[in-house]
Amino acid sequence: MNYVVYYSDQLPKPQPSYMTKVDQIPPEVVDKLIFMYQEENLTLMEIADKMDMEWWTVKEVFKKHGIERMSLSERAKMKRAKDFDLIYRLHFIEEVPIQEIYEKYGFSPPYIRSVLHDQGLKPVNRGQFGKREAETRDHTH
Repeated sequence: MNYVVYYSDQLPKPQPSYMTKVDQIPPEVVDKLIFMYQEENLTLMEIADKMDMEWWTVKEVFKKHGIERMSLSERAKMKRAKDFDLIYRLHFIEEVPIQEIYEKYGFSPPYIRSVLHDQGLKPVNRGQFGKREAETRDHTH
């Protein structure tokens, strides 16, 4: 009987022949997950529900691709910044009262005030709006 002796450093290193669940996700799906998180401002749970996967898988994808997790306050601030243009247009340009914006678009009055406050603005009391214009005209003559 013949024996062959190998030293451990001479043995080939085993290569994993399997791919993790994260490695099996196609690049276009990874791009969609990242877009949903960064652009649509969805949470891990919301993304997981929409994409029919587990939230921890989404978390692992982000970890593998170096996507930084955002805090709840960062996410809220991003959402308010994203909603600012619409709220500004409705409230200041189209002169829609806060209550009507709430009824038609679902933005609560406290949320609207926060969005405007973030940009250094205060909502206009429509009862005062006409008075402000009249006062401005009176002072210019």
